[in-house]
Amino acid sequence: MKHQAIPALLVASAEEAEQKLRSLGSPRFVQLDILDQTLVKNRSWADPAFFATRRMPLLELHLMVADPLSHLKRWQRVPSVKRVYWHVEAPIDHATVIAYAKRKGWDVGLAINPDTPLTSLVPWLRSIDSVLVMGVTPGWSGQSLAPRAKKTLEDLHTLAPRLSLAFDGGVTLRNAAGIAKRGAARLCLASALFQTSDPKKTLTRLQTTLNALH
Repeated sequence: MKHQAIPALLVASAEEAEQKLRSLGSPRFVQLDILDQTLVKNRSWADPAFFATRRMPLLELHLMVADPLSHLKRWQRVPSVKRVYWHVEAPIDHATVIAYAKRKGWDVGLAINPDTPLTSLVPWLRSIDSVLVMGVTPGWSGQSLAPRAKKTLEDLHTLAPRLSLAFDGGVTLRNAAGIAKRGAARLCLASALFQTSDPKKTLTRLQTTLNALH
């Protein structure tokens, strides 16, 4: 299993997005966090037109919203979008959103919070491409890793060993290898990159650590 470090952008403006993207160099993938104060208390900036009109890395959207379908419809003409996640905790008909996302040709995934039972995912595991396991309560960067999250990752890897798993929140250079060994193919991180003096160099170091696991 190849492992991939993915920078996550949770930004408040186009200017902040520009600055963070420049600081990363040329990553293959970037995760964009989208929050509208419906599922979590925080709000982020995310304008599809901004990303549609620029040469961009591939994008995965992490929708921390109560109505992911309405947001996905705004992003359907952004060519860099490759993968989409929304939360299993969202009070919606997931089958409808899964079908819509698949028609658009996106890789389809569900995200799950640390304290949410894995049983909530079971009905959808054969319909999706991946699961994003949250290492923190979603909404803010810089949180410490929730102790329960590693167990959730391990249990999910045992339950669905062929399913592609990602992990988001609380990832650092120190704990990344351990998270990957528990089953995460992709590790998403924000503050561990952007709070350093050289995010590009930090991302390279993390990817080197993950490559050494193969």
